[in-house]
Amino acid sequence: MKSKVFPQNRAKIKECLGIDDFVADMLEGECNRDVDITLLSRHPFLFPGLLSLITNVLFSIIGLKRKVQSKDDDFIFVSCSDPSFRTKTIDLIASGLNYCIIYLPNFHIRVSIRYHKFFKKNNIKAFFPTIKFGDVIKARSKVNELKKKMDGLGADEDSIKVISIISNYIIYDRVVKRYLSQIESFKGKWILEHQKFIFMATVANLYQRGIKSTMLQHGIFFKPVYDFIPLLCDKVLCCSEREKKIYIDSGTQEKRIEVFGAPLQTLQLTKSSQNNVENYDLLIMMTMVTEKNVELTREVLEYIKGNYDRVLVRMRPRSRKGDEALLSDVLAGMTLSPEGTPIGDDIMNCKKAVSFSVDANVEISKFRKPFIFIWDQDLSEPVEKLNCATANTYKEEIIKLMNNDFYSTFSENQYKDILGETDVEILKKKFSDYIAK
Repeated sequence: MKSKVFPQNRAKIKECLGIDDFVADMLEGECNRDVDITLLSRHPFLFPGLLSLITNVLFSIIGLKRKVQSKDDDFIFVSCSDPSFRTKTIDLIASGLNYCIIYLPNFHIRVSIRYHKFFKKNNIKAFFPTIKFGDVIKARSKVNELKKKMDGLGADEDSIKVISIISNYIIYDRVVKRYLSQIESFKGKWILEHQKFIFMATVANLYQRGIKSTMLQHGIFFKPVYDFIPLLCDKVLCCSEREKKIYIDSGTQEKRIEVFGAPLQTLQLTKSSQNNVENYDLLIMMTMVTEKNVELTREVLEYIKGNYDRVLVRMRPRSRKGDEALLSDVLAGMTLSPEGTPIGDDIMNCKKAVSFSVDANVEISKFRKPFIFIWDQDLSEPVEKLNCATANTYKEEIIKLMNNDFYSTFSENQYKDILGETDVEILKKKFSDYIAK
């Protein structure tokens, strides 16, 4: 649903924040997204304030570097604290290059510390700029000033979302300005991994300084949630020809899009230690169970359990304990793959698969196994060859799968066209060439 509050107050927001149309368009695009109103949204200064106090004390103790030094590097990779752990894969395609990672911790403090250990172990130069308490105080003062001038502001979700997005932008803008001031002489490339506020603040500040930036796309199976984002960067390295078409259709100039491959997806073909002995008819590839997907997940599992034998369930390793607890009743009596089993072994052990995991789709496809993908959202732009199923269609799609009515296996060329190149050596060469341009 498009925001009414932001466009109604656009001129006042621009004047109060001192931003131009480029930044205003970016913020309005974020306000137009259909997102859930969370506790973080309702209290936009409480959590950053607590975070600033905790991280600055904690990171001082464990010795995270917060002052950025990257004068002679080939590129800077700006990332964020994301539970996906994809950031570590940048080292696979950037070996031989000089670079640093600017990594902004947010509410996943545990993950930030895990990243710090990974970077340190692998001798990757990384810096962790942090939110200062003064950033929160300044932002709150600015927002209170703005709220007095705004029209149509209330307790509705639109108003809450607009104020939350503006508040976070002001905070992260101060953080970005601080770290950019430390490396004004840097002449290399800026490679950005998109993640909301640190991304928007970095893009805006680079744009205002006349510095070009590149977005490294994660890989998408559907129409991008952030389909306005590529217009902000000077260049977008997307994963596949299919994604390139999606971005062109959303308004991005073709000359600003380069089909690169999928460096932040699963990179190498998972090895299987077994021969192709198919002991099960169906493999269920789980994802992390959340409040949002638990009902559909339970429903699908119950349907499969009641209708098919010889079924193997592979739990998501990193959330296995909690997921098993949430689904203990429906998983009772089902065969679970033992912890530590290579994913390739499970895939090769089954004739077909039902997947809840986007990343698992990549692995299943590489082993050329027929599968369907259960998605917990409405499919506005599905990829038909992935045989997507929703709450309304999963029963009929599973029946088709088990009756051999279709196979969602890809040839190598189809795979690359739909999902992108994943060969490490090819990606390494393409990335090195791009940085050298």
